[in-house]
Amino acid sequence: MLEEGQREGSLRADLDVHAAAAVLVEMGWALVRADVEGESDLPLDVALNTLNDIVGRGLGAGPKTRGDRPTHDDSEHSGG
Repeated sequence: MLEEGQREGSLRADLDVHAAAAVLVEMGWALVRADVEGESDLPLDVALNTLNDIVGRGLGAGPKTRGDRPTHDDSEHSGG
């Protein structure tokens, strides 16, 4: 799914999708382990839904969603 996002342009082209997938899986399993071990203050469904929301939509405030983020051209600020 991450590779598809790169092809569509909704994910950064420089993102290592295999590493990103591994990190996301580890984050999810960490939430599951914390719940199983009784170390979480959140119900598992709330924790996983929140993780999905953060990953899918980011942490930024405002009405922007995936794909709506403005691009930034660093060449304008290169001083030349």
